[in-house]
Amino acid sequence: MSSPFQRIVLLNRLVARSISKAPSHAKVPIVSGKSMFDALEERKKATWAIEFFGKSETERESEETDEERKIRSAGLNFIWLRDFKSHTRDGFRYYNLLLEYVDQQKTSFSVVDTANLNGRDISGHENERGCVSAHVVVRTPVVAVDSGDYRCVIEVAHSINRKMIEDFLCRQLRRWATQDELSFDVAVPDPKRGNVLKPYRYNPRLELHADVGRNVGFATGPGAEISYLTFTKSHEKQSIAGKTHVINEEFDAQVQLKVSAKQGPKDPKARFEWMNALRSYYTQRGYKTKVSFRHVNGTMITGALPNALAGASDLMICTKDVISLQAAREWYTTVNRDVVKQMEALLDKDALWKGHG
Repeated sequence: MSSPFQRIVLLNRLVARSISKAPSHAKVPIVSGKSMFDALEERKKATWAIEFFGKSETERESEETDEERKIRSAGLNFIWLRDFKSHTRDGFRYYNLLLEYVDQQKTSFSVVDTANLNGRDISGHENERGCVSAHVVVRTPVVAVDSGDYRCVIEVAHSINRKMIEDFLCRQLRRWATQDELSFDVAVPDPKRGNVLKPYRYNPRLELHADVGRNVGFATGPGAEISYLTFTKSHEKQSIAGKTHVINEEFDAQVQLKVSAKQGPKDPKARFEWMNALRSYYTQRGYKTKVSFRHVNGTMITGALPNALAGASDLMICTKDVISLQAAREWYTTVNRDVVKQMEALLDKDALWKGHG
C-alpha cells in the first residue's frame, strides 16, 4: 500500500463582528454563527454564493440583483461555494465548506511522459477553465447566543488564500444583510422629543484571525519581536459643534490607535495573552488589527503584504498542522468526508487552541 500524502492545514479563529454607521455609543448586534452560515447555505442553493475578482465593485451593486452581478462579471476570475454540509455532534455544530477558485486565463495544463521526458499541453473545451478547491471547516457551539469566536481549519491550496476566503465570507454576508435589510434601533437625541429610536442598517462579518504573536513574534527564532499593534476603525461617528450650535453636526472619520508592545508584559506567554485580550477587545468594537514586527537591524515589517505573497505569508504567520490523504488531489466536486473528518479532529483538540473557542 502506498504511503499517504500529507496536506498542510492552517489553524485560525473565525471572529464575528458587525459594522454600521450608527453613532459610536451604539452597540451593533453580533449575528450568531448559525444565522450567518444558514444565510451562506441559502445563497449557495440560490447559486448566489460567488464572488468575482479583477474589477472594483460598482456603485450600482446595491441596486442590481445577484443574477445581474453575475452577468456583469462574466469572464472574471471567481471564487464560489461549490459544496456545503453541516452536522451536529457533542454540543457543537460543524460546517464543512468546499470553496473553489476558477482562473479564467488557465485553459490548459502540462503533462510529461516520465519514460521519454516528452511533454505536452492538454487543453480544455471552449468554456472549461483551470480550478482548485479547498476545504474550510468551522466549529460553533449549539446555543442561541454564542461568543462570536469560532475555531476554523483551512486546507492549504495554491491560489486560495486567507484574504480571499475572508473577502468571500464578508461580501456574501453583506449581500445577505442588504437583501434582508438587517437593522437595529439606536436612541438618538431629538431637540423636540428627547431621545427617540432611529433604525440603522448593519452588516455582519466573519473575519479570519491568526495567532500571529505565537508564530511570528515568538516562534521565528532570534531577530524579530512584536513592536506595535495598530487598531483602525473607519466610519467612527464623531460630533462637532460650535458654541452657538444647538444641534451637533456628525461626520465620518477614521480612528487609529497604536499600542506599543513595550506596554505589555515582558514574559512571552503573558505578552501573548495580553495581545490577544487587546485584539479581542477592539475587534468587538469594530476595529481592524495590524501587527508590526521589528527586526534587530531596525527594519519594520507589518501584516500587510502584496497579494502575490498572501499564500506564503499565511504559511508563515498561521499555526499549522497536517492531515493525510490517500491521493494527492487539488480539486473535489463535493466535500470529501475523509478530509473534513481529520480537520474536525483538529478542531476538537483543545491543546491546539490555547483556550480559544
